[in-house]
Amino acid sequence: MNFPTKLTVFRLSFSPLVFPALLYCFLSDTYMLGNIVLALIFLAIGFTDFLDGYYARAYNQVSFLGSFLDPLADKFLVFSSLIALVALHKVCFYTAIILIGREFYVMGLRELALSLSYNLPVIWSAKVKTFLQIIYITVVILNIQTFSFLLFRLICAVATMLVSCYSAFLYSRQLYTYYINQK
Repeated sequence: MNFPTKLTVFRLSFSPLVFPALLYCFLSDTYMLGNIVLALIFLAIGFTDFLDGYYARAYNQVSFLGSFLDPLADKFLVFSSLIALVALHKVCFYTAIILIGREFYVMGLRELALSLSYNLPVIWSAKVKTFLQIIYITVVILNIQTFSFLLFRLICAVATMLVSCYSAFLYSRQLYTYYINQK
């Protein structure tokens, strides 16, 4: 097990088990320092996604296990955080449904692609989507209640949902194009 895979395993185990509990216990409407600490923890966990991929490519340590676990760890991080934030009434239920539903939709497309003997490659907009999700969740965790920050939070939510849906559309189009070209 190489260093990038260890980072992924850390993110995979910490995200669904520890971080939602931290959010549930410590996210506050009044204690800003605690929210900043939670936001920094979340950013650090999210940064391991970039770090493990960079390190694996830069030092030629890409592994089958790491390639398999990395997208799972990303989904666990986002899903568990969104669910905890919905439970705390910090994220709208429909926002979480759109973001999580998109992930299941793309997983279904990947399964369909594999049944057609096609490996659906990761697209650039999906990486932007992950980045925006991490920024959006961080902004929610900060929980600043000023008008300008709430407006910024709304813009982050809309941008995240739009890029998420757009990347799902691009995956659909990519698979459709492959299917049509095979006929």
